[in-house]
Amino acid sequence: TGGIFCVDNGRNRHHPGTESAMKWIRSALLGVPLAVIAAAFLPWPQTEYPVQCNATEDCAIKINAAYANCVAGGGGNVRLHGGVLMRVSGVTGINGACGIIGVPPQFYLSGESQNCKFVPGMTGTHILQTDPSKPAFDLAITASGAVMQYITIHQDHGSDSTFTTPIAFQPAIQTAAASGGAGLRLSDITFCEVVDGLRFGNPNGVGSGLNAVSNIYGAAFGSLVRVEAAGDFTHMSNIVGQPWLLASQPNKLAYMRAHMVAYESRRSDAPYVSNVDCYSCNICVLISYAGVITNSTWGLKIGRINCDRGWSALYVNGHGVTVHVDSIFFTGAPWASNTNAVLCYLGCLVDVGTINALDVSGSVIYAFNEMDFSDITAAVVHAAHCVGSTFYAHGNGQITVYGRYTAWDCPTVSGGTGTVTIK
Repeated sequence: TGGIFCVDNGRNRHHPGTESAMKWIRSALLGVPLAVIAAAFLPWPQTEYPVQCNATEDCAIKINAAYANCVAGGGGNVRLHGGVLMRVSGVTGINGACGIIGVPPQFYLSGESQNCKFVPGMTGTHILQTDPSKPAFDLAITASGAVMQYITIHQDHGSDSTFTTPIAFQPAIQTAAASGGAGLRLSDITFCEVVDGLRFGNPNGVGSGLNAVSNIYGAAFGSLVRVEAAGDFTHMSNIVGQPWLLASQPNKLAYMRAHMVAYESRRSDAPYVSNVDCYSCNICVLISYAGVITNSTWGLKIGRINCDRGWSALYVNGHGVTVHVDSIFFTGAPWASNTNAVLCYLGCLVDVGTINALDVSGSVIYAFNEMDFSDITAAVVHAAHCVGSTFYAHGNGQITVYGRYTAWDCPTVSGGTGTVTIK
């Protein structure tokens, strides 16, 4: 047993009853174990619900059971072990009461000779999504505050030697049905050879808001992150698309180069994305039409887009879209034709602080609508790469450039019937 030691330094003796009250506390706690006393003033320890599976069973059964037990027990974390490629047909019912935490992944990376495939003996939590008709993890409509961290998800699209198009898998992680919950916290998630990695909401839904997503990494045949519908003020950071994770599978790599989008938004209110990076993506950031004129992305703020060897760094194609980007770095892909750093269609307003474009084979900026830039550098290694116009304003499109403009080997051309103004 422990004891309790109280000090009465006399500072409160002028208050009636203070000394007698302290004597009563001493006598009441005398002999009570210190651990019991401390527990009354400390937070309850977080309860862990470990899940361990072999490489042949459907681990979704154990994960679903552990999550249900965690919820019934008052909360905690479902802990997924590492070192085994766990087969998962579909985890459902994630309602935010408990977290799903794995082990940080390990890959064998060496320059461009990278491999995203699971190798026996690797550390990290690796999930194989086995049922194409279901997401590997489906977050419920009530999943407010759901936490997921340190998980790598794979899909099997067959041998590269016979690959032509990917199998129609559902997203690896999806917020369910109409909206999904608010305040989702997803971080350190890696997607290897998936169709779509993380998908928020549904085209017909209102969407979830106040989400925090960070450190999303991987290779996708479609969109690494797709926001179908998200409510107010979703914050994302460090979205990194890396098709070169499939460098050892040239047919799949070629497909990703022609189709992969690192970040796509269809309907979202005032989201903030700190940075989107992609090496050899088709499009780094795509703001697309959601099907209804009132369904658009407005007030999107992006800190930096780094699109190295892509077709377009920023492609805006939607009604009522407003986007501000602090800076864009773009290098056109040598295997793609008519590369454009920025494209703007269908009622969009785009404002970019600084754009640095290299090896552009089409236009640095191609606009059907209004676009403002404060600083542009369009540098090409060879003059032959600069085919067409540096700036192209089509129809009623307007392009205004403030401050410094430099074009190496490329002329400044206003194509179409729009207006290009350099101030």
